[in-house]
Amino acid sequence: MSNPGVFPDGTLDPEYSRRINANNASKPRGHLYPSSAYPPQPQPYPPGYRPPHGYSPYAQPQNPYPPQPFHPPPPPPPHPPQHPYAPQQPYPAHPPQPSYNPHGPPALAQSASHMTSPFRPSGRRKALLVGINYRGTSSALRGCVRDVTFVHHLLVSKFGFRKKDFVVLTDESVNIPGVRKGPPTRRVILDSLKWLVSGSRSGDSLWFSFSGHGAQVRDVSGDESDGFDETIVPVDHKRAGHIIDDELYEIVRHVARGARLTVLLDACHSGTGLDLPYQHDVFGTGSGQRISGGKGMSLTSGLLNVAGALLNGSASGALNAGFNMATGGKKKKKTPGPDPNAGEVLLFSGCKDNQTSADTSKLTGGLPTGAMTFALIETLEHSTVGDWRNYNYRQLLQTMRQKLRAAKMTQVPQFSTSHPFDLSTSFML
Repeated sequence: MSNPGVFPDGTLDPEYSRRINANNASKPRGHLYPSSAYPPQPQPYPPGYRPPHGYSPYAQPQNPYPPQPFHPPPPPPPHPPQHPYAPQQPYPAHPPQPSYNPHGPPALAQSASHMTSPFRPSGRRKALLVGINYRGTSSALRGCVRDVTFVHHLLVSKFGFRKKDFVVLTDESVNIPGVRKGPPTRRVILDSLKWLVSGSRSGDSLWFSFSGHGAQVRDVSGDESDGFDETIVPVDHKRAGHIIDDELYEIVRHVARGARLTVLLDACHSGTGLDLPYQHDVFGTGSGQRISGGKGMSLTSGLLNVAGALLNGSASGALNAGFNMATGGKKKKKTPGPDPNAGEVLLFSGCKDNQTSADTSKLTGGLPTGAMTFALIETLEHSTVGDWRNYNYRQLLQTMRQKLRAAKMTQVPQFSTSHPFDLSTSFML
């Protein structure tokens, strides 16, 4: 059969050629994940991942979770001793009061060795991943559910987490087979966080990550000298309210002695999002400064923040950085001291309390993600110290900040801990 767009001499009909070119120009270019995106090519990220069938960013919002009662995930069934988890004890309704002085030690400790047992991973792991895009609202985000997919892949491929170790809470369908899932409502997030911490034992490696909106609300308990609590925003916040930092701290402080909980809060105003007592300056020395007192940030850190803002053309940012350098860069909180009978809680937060965290495609070349989450993943995937196991916490934080500055991002990831902590400690989950 002859082609109606081709003349007998083999040349193309100009109109037919124009329509072919127009049609080709309208097709998407490249692959779903650009060559610079995580994880390294040629394996697409994650293996076998495809967007949900029929998904369109312009579709009407739909609830992937029909209304139904949700209960916190049950503990895993009993296993023989060689398996990583024994049955968990339920989270106590009225946990015992800690036996520490709520006003903290009289002076800053220089070593954590007398406060906590050294962390020695036993191979037991649990993880709670939360990502909320707030789809269909005026404050919708684009990369938070993708952050969950990326973090899941990182924990599985690099740190040995398994399907049964995860609970995943998202407001859009996510292709992570074999894990327990639920909606990221206020009650479900809090109940799942209690599940994460409950029954923890020495050597347990626990992970909690939240990607979504963060905010500040008026402090009603009097523990914030600036009058505002930091919050994370659940999907049902208009009905149920925010989750404030005081509530999160009351749960995470029950991590068992000798266990470690690593937290990633990629949200606005998240700098002190768990109310942990010790804030760390990556250019400083020692084991962390009590947020309730102590001197401010180092001169080096302050000057770099000012210079970074000026290089990015932000005069207001430079003024803010200068003010933060002069005043210590953090608000002073009335925080309790470390509990010597509790495990370690380490918080990576996306920005300072007075900053916002970006939901952006700048770091991936077109794929929206949380800026801080992707900076952490890129740092571990493309290590500047050879094997990623060679990173200590100071190097890890410095490299994350460098990646964000290189992308002209003004947010500065923060690090805080429940106990005095040496940043020269090797990174470990």
